[in-house]
Amino acid sequence: MIIAFSGYLTLLSCGFLSLYLIRICRKPEAFNALKTWVVCHGLLLLAAFLILTYGFITDTWSIAYVAQHSHSALPLIYKICAVWGGHEGSLLLWVSILSLWMIVMILYPGPMSQTYLRLSIGILCVIAAGFEWFMIVTSNPFLVLPITPLDGADLNPLLQDPGMVSHPPMLYMGYVGFSVVYACAIAGMLSKEDRPKWSAWARPWALAAWASLTVGIVLGSAWAYRELGWGGWWFWDPVENASFMPWLVGVGLIHSLILAQRQPDFTHWAGLLAIFGFILSLLGTFLVRSGILISVHAFAVDATRGIYLLGFLGVVLCVSLFVLLKTYQRQSSLDTFDWHAKPKLLMFNNVMFLFAMMVVVLGTLFPILYQFITNDPLSIGPPYFNSVLWPVVILLMVLMGLAVQANWFGLNWEWRVQIKVILAALLIALAISFCFSTQLHFHAMLSLTLIFWLILMHRQHWLQLNFQRLPMLIAHLGFIVTALGITLTSQFSEEHIISMKLGETVTSNQTAVTWKKAASYEGDNFWAMKMYLSFHTKNGFNFDLHPEYRVYTASKTPLPHASIAPFIWGDYYVNVGQSIGDGAWLIRWQFKPFARWIWLGGFLMAAGGILSMRNKRYAS
Repeated sequence: MIIAFSGYLTLLSCGFLSLYLIRICRKPEAFNALKTWVVCHGLLLLAAFLILTYGFITDTWSIAYVAQHSHSALPLIYKICAVWGGHEGSLLLWVSILSLWMIVMILYPGPMSQTYLRLSIGILCVIAAGFEWFMIVTSNPFLVLPITPLDGADLNPLLQDPGMVSHPPMLYMGYVGFSVVYACAIAGMLSKEDRPKWSAWARPWALAAWASLTVGIVLGSAWAYRELGWGGWWFWDPVENASFMPWLVGVGLIHSLILAQRQPDFTHWAGLLAIFGFILSLLGTFLVRSGILISVHAFAVDATRGIYLLGFLGVVLCVSLFVLLKTYQRQSSLDTFDWHAKPKLLMFNNVMFLFAMMVVVLGTLFPILYQFITNDPLSIGPPYFNSVLWPVVILLMVLMGLAVQANWFGLNWEWRVQIKVILAALLIALAISFCFSTQLHFHAMLSLTLIFWLILMHRQHWLQLNFQRLPMLIAHLGFIVTALGITLTSQFSEEHIISMKLGETVTSNQTAVTWKKAASYEGDNFWAMKMYLSFHTKNGFNFDLHPEYRVYTASKTPLPHASIAPFIWGDYYVNVGQSIGDGAWLIRWQFKPFARWIWLGGFLMAAGGILSMRNKRYAS
């Protein structure tokens, strides 16, 4: 009871303090006090978060949220991760990370003027107040049960994975980071003196938010690949899409901010993308917490919370667009915009990323709207997203290749050289394709040709390395590596489902699998049957894999646990299916060529974004 009371009192203090911060942000003479109170606000939220964490560690079953998401047998690391394993705790993490961004912003403002900084912090305080009072009124993580249960209900077994430690915090760093970029954009529109400068001031924050979101998405994709057992890296789940939509807008935003620094008339477009980035982050929050989705990632909650979030999103969108339109009427049009080669290509790049975002939004929201209107379920799955987005990615690769050959005044293009480059890329693509299959696949050949064409188009920048261009080259290399991994994994993966008994050897596609032995053991909160399988591949590689079939004791949930043999050229992935009687089990093994390159490329893109934060070419 003491833990719950102290936690709720701390959270309530944060709510009132955020309202006070909104008030003093309007007073220039109170700027030093503002710094102090922003730090105090962050410390109070940290205290609330630590109190809730302590409740999980000490098995305080009187707190409803703890009882719903933990268990006495749960390992300590997952008790800590369970703090953000449900709606209330993840919302507390969201606001805590927002307070961290606010502290960093007010203590390390860089070249921002004091007026602009106060405006930005004030906007962030409004956002913080909205979410804090949402928690206090409808989503109290310290709610006390009338009757204390003997034990907790346990954390969802799918969340009991090392990915739970890093994926949600990094994803929220990105989500919340876009609120900082949004605040910078709105403050820039409201401040006449700082309007030409805000794009330069917002750029490092946009890069940090986008890089964090990139790492979060990569960690989540790797977690799904490892834990869900189907061997895929992206399923176009609505909640997965919720993180991908602001990521797409973020790519366009970063390039728009470069344009805005060279062409001030372009700042309204960058401002629009900053608004979209934050709105899509709020939309992701709504999708996860509204209860309208059934997903591994979603929190099933009552509709009241969803209505609040939807209303908050609507108010933010309307106010933001009003400010943007009012500012645009006072600015000059794009008639004076310098439409040379580089600006044109960057603008087309923006349009394509925005179109990709709209495709994902349509595929994610249309089934929800359709079911709301007709009361009939509708499913839009991978075939829609893959078929519509593939041409978009192809065009983006073409634009990227052209952009690296362009400068701000023209396009460096020699047809004879380019024909040689295209032929070289085609030959490399043919060679790679024949390594996996003797049949030519149009999608694979076109994608591989463009990927290697992109690599060759970047060759001059790598040979004449300019350290100011290094972040851009690393980020582009990351995109290329990810595209290569996606293409090879999607086009040349193998899947084999076999039935085996202990001691048997089964050969499929010239790969022999031997079930050598089986053993059972008990973990902290599960019972498991482990298989010892030996693989001998057609290429002469020998290795052992140990998939498991687990049953979690608290929830009695069965969950197969995959075993993966990682190689630089691909993964051998094996999972246990069902027992089919008479001692036989179904086993599914897959070969996923260059699967880990997908995530390697993601980390390279994030590294390029972080390094770009210190790029003096775009400093204010």
